[in-house]
Amino acid sequence: MQLLCRNLDEGDRIIRQVLNIQGHAFELDNLTYNVNSNPARRYRTIPDRKPVLGSLQRMPRDRPVATLRFSFATLTIRGMQNPLILYSRTKQTRFALVE
Repeated sequence: MQLLCRNLDEGDRIIRQVLNIQGHAFELDNLTYNVNSNPARRYRTIPDRKPVLGSLQRMPRDRPVATLRFSFATLTIRGMQNPLILYSRTKQTRFALVE
């Protein structure tokens, strides 16, 4: 499993939760943490501008900053009209299999 996280603690927490769901044990010896030597320069929040067809255009971000939260999980089975709702944190979807 490979994650791009803001810090080591967040990545460690996510990996432990995924392994817990699967029923596997966390082994610290298998965890590898890599950091770019100069992440502020390599992954800038505001990217450089380069000339494109005679005008300066901002280049796309390499790693956009975003905070994501898990909200629900569904299972789509071919032949069934609607997907099965496995889990929902938002409680907006009814009939989730796991509460």
